[in-house]
Amino acid sequence: MVGFRFSIIPMPEPLILISRYAIISDGKIQIYEYKFISEEADKAFGDEQFCDPMKEFEFFRKCCADIENCVESFGIKIHSEPFETNATLLFHPEIVPDSMDKPFYNKPSHTIEFAILCFHPFDSNKMEKFEESFVEKAKKFGMNFEKCFETQFVDIQNDSEIATVFQNLKIRNIHFVFIGLSAHSRNDYVFEKIKSHATSCHGLVTQIFIVEKLDWNVDIPEFFDSLAFKSCLKLGGRPNIIDPNYWNTFPFEPQSTMIVGTSFKQFKLDNIKENIFLHSIVTSLDTDFCQNICIERFSIKPNDEQLFEEMFRNSLQEYQKEHGKYPKNIIIFHGKRYTDLKSAAESIDEQIKMTSFSVDKFTPIRFIKNNDEKVPIGTCVKLLQLDGSQKEFVICTEIGADGGRCKTTKYTVINDDSGMSDIQIKHLCYAMCHFYFDNFYINDVPFTLELAEYFAKSAITRCIGRNELNPIDSIEEIIEKFSRKIRIHGYLEYPVDD
Repeated sequence: MVGFRFSIIPMPEPLILISRYAIISDGKIQIYEYKFISEEADKAFGDEQFCDPMKEFEFFRKCCADIENCVESFGIKIHSEPFETNATLLFHPEIVPDSMDKPFYNKPSHTIEFAILCFHPFDSNKMEKFEESFVEKAKKFGMNFEKCFETQFVDIQNDSEIATVFQNLKIRNIHFVFIGLSAHSRNDYVFEKIKSHATSCHGLVTQIFIVEKLDWNVDIPEFFDSLAFKSCLKLGGRPNIIDPNYWNTFPFEPQSTMIVGTSFKQFKLDNIKENIFLHSIVTSLDTDFCQNICIERFSIKPNDEQLFEEMFRNSLQEYQKEHGKYPKNIIIFHGKRYTDLKSAAESIDEQIKMTSFSVDKFTPIRFIKNNDEKVPIGTCVKLLQLDGSQKEFVICTEIGADGGRCKTTKYTVINDDSGMSDIQIKHLCYAMCHFYFDNFYINDVPFTLELAEYFAKSAITRCIGRNELNPIDSIEEIIEKFSRKIRIHGYLEYPVDD
């Protein structure tokens, strides 16, 4: 790691921000991407993305030297130096099933009849290969799919034809549909119209794929792994769970513990001037931490504390409906900016024990081993704070294609009432990244936070898509019509009546 050793009065915004992109800031909340990056800067960052770890390290050292020279011209002297530290290699939790070659933990037991509809021209031979490969891959995971008729091309401009096709599928008792779209149609939100016809009007379960990707993905096994994962989740299955016995060494019991993820994201609509912030909170309702409920609300305030507290209390009430009692332990994974919800929990039950983390998956921290070997996934480094006020650590979650570079996620412990040891806290965070989401890889962040971010993005896309088709009049309309509470399992959504 490379860092600066100097004392500075705490500030709400960073004094120096290093980014892969040129940015400008208004000094408050907004940071805008600056489009006109210089050729020199563009080349420097481009070269850095493809260099080996030691060259990357030297690149960072050069950046630090340039920063030192820059701030020294303002009378500020700083000295940068590499931090040498020891790391802990965390253990992977026991997973059920314990092999990628075994059937999924929970999957549909019946044969799933499916259809493929394409709203973009396609190559018949490649499409046939795609169909056969997917069916075979699904069998490996214990799911039986059967295609009902030849793949159809549907005119995307004709609303009546779209509605008729979906209605015919419902009549024929087909409930699962692959929808082929062009990459462009995802960008202009046409797919929102199609998805609305399929799900809202006809109750179909859909899985979208990009037709152009068949040109280079049809021979890649991981492409079909991902489709199988998503299909299993959308049909109410579960690819894997963490072995329940794994939690025996922790000071909480899964049957009385609720796992929570929170997220908020900003967006704008062309016809509404104000910034809009989507807040989402996902909470687990079962002992395997797989069945979840998601609450989505909109606000004109970023990280709206009052709104998050209301959503959190609502989530606790849903847990109480499910179990007849409130959880004894709550473990919350927030994004980088967070709202401490401890007081909200205590307002309902003072006996609830809270453990909260702030999670930053975009941290610039990188690990480089002294011997230039690759850093194993699960490598964890404790960050030493000068004032010792917070516990922070970083976990390596991904290795680059070259086998040398790594991606890290930083965790800050906000509070922990459960009494976990430092090593238990680290293993908890790492274990919660092992729920398969759309591939066999370990997630960047814990599962509930991954879900909260996913559904926040989906809610924004749904709102923007609707605005493209039928302009929204006001923020009040967004709050009234797009806020929702849904029961989710993976990607599958069930509306919940308030």
